[in-house]
Amino acid sequence: MLTNNYLNFDLQIQHKDGEEYFVIAKSPLGEAPLLNFLKSQLLPAAADFQAANPESGVAPGINNRLFIFDDAGNDNSLVPVASRALTLQQAKNFGKQLFASIFKEGIRTLFDQSIAHANGLKANLRIRLNLTNAPELAVLPWEYLCNEKDLFFAKDRRTPVVRYLNHDAPIEELLVSDAPLRVLVVISMPSNLRELNAEKELENIQTALRELEETNQIEVHRLENATFETLIDTLAMQPEENPYHVLHYIGHGAFNKSTGRGSLLLENEAGASVAYSSEELADILRNYRTLRLVVLNSCEGASVSAEDSYSGTAQDFLHRADVPAVIAMQYEISDNAALIFSRRFYQMIAKGQPIDEAVFASRLAMSGKADQTEWVTPVLYMRSDSGNLFDFKKVPAGTVTKSPDLIVNPTDLEKHYRAVVNSIIEGNLVPFLGLDANLYGRQEMNPWQPGAFLPSSSELAGYLAAAYNYPFKENLDLTSVSQYAQVKDEFINRLYIRLSAIFEGNYTPTDVHNVIAKIALLVQKANQNKTGDPVRRRFVVVTTNYDNLLEKAFVKAVPAYHVVSYATKGKFFHAKFNGSHYTINPEEIADPTSYHKLSDLDPVILKLPGAFDLEGQRYAITEDHYSDYLSYKVLSGLLPPQLTNKLRTSNNLFLGSSMRNWYLRALLHRVWEGSMPGDISWVVQPNQSEIDKEFWKASKIEVIEENFDSYISELDKHLQSV
Repeated sequence: MLTNNYLNFDLQIQHKDGEEYFVIAKSPLGEAPLLNFLKSQLLPAAADFQAANPESGVAPGINNRLFIFDDAGNDNSLVPVASRALTLQQAKNFGKQLFASIFKEGIRTLFDQSIAHANGLKANLRIRLNLTNAPELAVLPWEYLCNEKDLFFAKDRRTPVVRYLNHDAPIEELLVSDAPLRVLVVISMPSNLRELNAEKELENIQTALRELEETNQIEVHRLENATFETLIDTLAMQPEENPYHVLHYIGHGAFNKSTGRGSLLLENEAGASVAYSSEELADILRNYRTLRLVVLNSCEGASVSAEDSYSGTAQDFLHRADVPAVIAMQYEISDNAALIFSRRFYQMIAKGQPIDEAVFASRLAMSGKADQTEWVTPVLYMRSDSGNLFDFKKVPAGTVTKSPDLIVNPTDLEKHYRAVVNSIIEGNLVPFLGLDANLYGRQEMNPWQPGAFLPSSSELAGYLAAAYNYPFKENLDLTSVSQYAQVKDEFINRLYIRLSAIFEGNYTPTDVHNVIAKIALLVQKANQNKTGDPVRRRFVVVTTNYDNLLEKAFVKAVPAYHVVSYATKGKFFHAKFNGSHYTINPEEIADPTSYHKLSDLDPVILKLPGAFDLEGQRYAITEDHYSDYLSYKVLSGLLPPQLTNKLRTSNNLFLGSSMRNWYLRALLHRVWEGSMPGDISWVVQPNQSEIDKEFWKASKIEVIEENFDSYISELDKHLQSV
């Protein structure tokens, strides 16, 4: 679905006199008064360091260097480091230093008002940074901008950070409305340079776009021989009615300090490297005005001279070649980070998301890496008011061209199943199981009574309301009824005893539980011999239920698994099972950051409300319990990073959950910590009420109003075909 809900907050920084600068801020609400500041206010002690270390590059030609506070935040202990060597705390300190220097006085007021204005319009506020007339400041990693709450703006979809250059030509829209969108991938692998994992990156791009390729909406082409001559010939021979729209370069780049120009390294006929300046390449690309986006996965593609804002490769492509948007790397990027970036970026593009949204999602995916700061490496230059690359509503679905056994013009539901299966294969799916999953295979019972079936949320609320003479009969809410029951009961534990008697019955897992266990086994088998991102290789399922049916299904399906369960007062407990036997007895996760007993890749059942069978502990059921649970501290302070990273960066499949339950909305806010995952998520729930639909829509979660039984059966069939 096409998204275009962005407002611009423009920051332009220019020289005034000598070391003094002024800032102009513009937003939909107007302009802020002119703000003056000195370079020394922006980088305390930088001049002293430059005098002592002239080779550091603070002067013209800076490259791969920046100044940061130390971990303790001491501003008199600045040290030069390569970007990827930054600790997370150093990155926060540096980002807050940038923020405090620029966002003050009237600019801060205008920014806060613009955020509130955008929120009121359900829009995002794009921070556009124009450093055309202050190139020596453009070398700084502004993507680290961070506020007093330690929130990086570039990692929040509501405030993406993009760069902008002054340009004589009129602003061009990115939008491509005629199918197919054509992507040209240029892989340059000179024999005399370090080998890159380029084939895997190409595979990531093809995997992310496969569904659209199959329906003839996107075409991915590879330049077979990455020579300068072949590139010229390929561009010259492209059909006029079916041109290339995206150029994705995978290879090596360089920045020449003496000339102040960037370059890309292509191959010669013998396979050795040949450097071509960004100026030479831009002169070629400017002849093909249909090119909307260039992605440069190369070192130093965003590097720039401190004397000329237009001197780098990305800047040349934007300014000299008139390309509306360019993504480049401001520092050397590791192979693993490059793979994560390309996979998530094209996943988002394939879903019709704007480019700045796709870059945000890619940063979020990259932040799961151990160094936690490499996500700053990509830089987005854009001179379009809209980041939308193409509108799926205008793209006619074509016929399948690659395999006769694929479905022609697949229905939306068929596309959904394939998207879910792709997420499973890529290790990118976290199912959420709710109480309404207990309605699988049966009709709702009114009134429900303990016996053959576990209750749904409304059935359990109705049962407790009757048992405790709850006075408000309309729109029963489980947490409210439970709160009333606990207050009315003279014996504080009686509610738990009553509930435990319900959930500890000898119930049999349904197909819902068995399918989730099957997914866990599929992910485990698919990743047992792979290396790479461990977050993706582990399967995690979240349940907001109190029963142990998932555990029973896992006993039959997977050799070993973990259970991490909430107790009370901000505590989580961990146990590991082999079959039904403990291999790690339940123990409190006292220090999540140093907890090492989740270091394997066995699947995890995460029980967020808790479990009835955790001896001596209590689970969340009443309003007080959830208030205590949700206000104690952020989940990243309660759960090991292996789990929080998985929750924040994955697609979600909600089965049997209702957004009308306030605790679920609050819980998801806690899980995502104010920033929803960058990719698409789904909820499967038939007969959705209008208010439920609005709640899901506000959370950017797609509603699948399919019969629950049919959905599970059809998903199981698709899993069997993998």
